[in-house]
Formats: sequence, C-alpha cells, structure tokens
Amino acid sequence: ALPEWSWPDAEGARWLVRAGFTWDDSNRDQGRLAPVATLTREFPGGSGLTALSLDVARSTQLPTYTALNASPAAGLFRGNPNLGRTVSDNVELAARGRWLGWEGRAAAFVRRDVSLVDWTFRRGVTARIASPVDVEVSGLELTLRRNWRAFEALVGFTWLDKAADYRGAVVDGSFYTLNYARQRLTAALVWRPLNSFDLRIDNSLRRQNANPLRTAGGTQAWGTALGVNWRPAGWRGGQVAVHVDNLWNDHFQETPAVPASPRQASLSVTQRW
Repeated sequence: ALPEWSWPDAEGARWLVRAGFTWDDSNRDQGRLAPVATLTREFPGGSGLTALSLDVARSTQLPTYTALNASPAAGLFRGNPNLGRTVSDNVELAARGRWLGWEGRAAAFVRRDVSLVDWTFRRGVTARIASPVDVEVSGLELTLRRNWRAFEALVGFTWLDKAADYRGAVVDGSFYTLNYARQRLTAALVWRPLNSFDLRIDNSLRRQNANPLRTAGGTQAWGTALGVNWRPAGWRGGQVAVHVDNLWNDHFQETPAVPASPRQASLSVTQRW
C-alpha cells in the first residue's frame, strides 16, 4: 500500500511524496509490517540538476526450506533450524541531472541487514553452512548515459563496503554475503549504423573483496560481452543474433570455488508474430 501526493511550489519545482507499507505474511512465521517512504523534488528546466530524492524502506524475508531444514551435521548444504526472519533497513539519497547532452544519476545509501542468511565456509569442512549474519553496508553508485544519432553510451561506477558480524560463529569464508566487488566500473556502447543492424559491447572492470575460497582469477577481473543483432529488411519479425560472453576468456570466479565459464559464442534466429 503506497499512496502518493504531489504539488508544485512557488519556485516552479514539483514535490512528490510516497508513504506506506508492505505486509509480509506466512504460515511458517508471524506477519511483519515494513514501512516505505520517498520524498522527491523535481526541478524545472532541461539542464542541470533535475531531481533530488530521499528513500527510506524496510524489507523482510524468511529463510528458504534448504537453509532451515537441511541436516546441520551432514551433506554439502548444512542447514540451521534456528534461523529467523531477515530484516533489512535501507536509506538512500539520490540526484539526477543533465549536462552537455549527458544524463546522470548519483546515489549514496546505507543499509543494515539483521539475521541475513549466508552460506559460509569453515576450514576442514567441505560443506556450505547456513549462518545468520548482521551486515552494515554503505555504497555509492554513479551512472552516465548519452545518445547520439547512431551511438548510445552508458558508463557506471559502484563502490561498496561491508562490515559483517557472524555472532561469534567460526567463519573462514563467505560464498555470497562477502562475495562482492568493492569497486566496479562498467561501460556499454551500442552502435546502430542502420535501423536493421546494431552492435553492442558491454565491459565490466572490478576489484573484488578478498575471499579465501576463490582458487583462480584473483581479485581483479575484466569481463566483456559482444553482441550483434541483424533484422533483415525483407523479413518481417525476424532477427539473427550472434553473442559472445567472456570475450577475453577471463578465469575470474564469480562464485568462489566455482570455475569460471570459458569464452562462449552463440547464434540465435528469432521469429516474432
């Protein structure tokens, strides 16, 4: 339930307020109410700062069946029957604007996760163990986009920092919660020389948080994907596409201890009616 109110002010700007809640219920746990609120000011004019916004939200989630009911003493995935509901609180401040033909957005946020479920590793034990963790996260995200007649460019940067508390449990490595990029730079370019043809290249350069589970690829990775799409003028609804993933055949492990997918090319033919 998220009602919305908006009104102009004396300076020609527009204010927007959303305030409400979400309700999450289950036959396995008590229901939980979570507030949601957004305050936005949109500025007039086609260039410069166009909007400022403040978002505050809470979300909740129950553990999965595997995390709760898998055996805590045997098997590859070891559960924890004492896991409870995860509660996440997030506050974000964001700005949007247009400068010299570029559209940009910047956002800074802080989040606190309580009783988040993570799959962890302990030396001498080959299994993944479901462990509750409290995490404090801070982050920054920047994006820039621009369109030309035949080109489209999108550049992004993210910075993340996490502090995790496993409540005294012995944890030597994390498969998910602490498997994140501290800094990541992305760049995408689309070239459309014809209405029937486009070429897209996506790049991601990252510096990953150190993880003792990662056996190849180190903490730095450069990933590139290349795609070519052709829609023949005389073939209504038809498209031929060639796509190449991991163009440089990088060995970086997205999930620690799981080998990276090698360079992979695919050809697809699509017909739409």
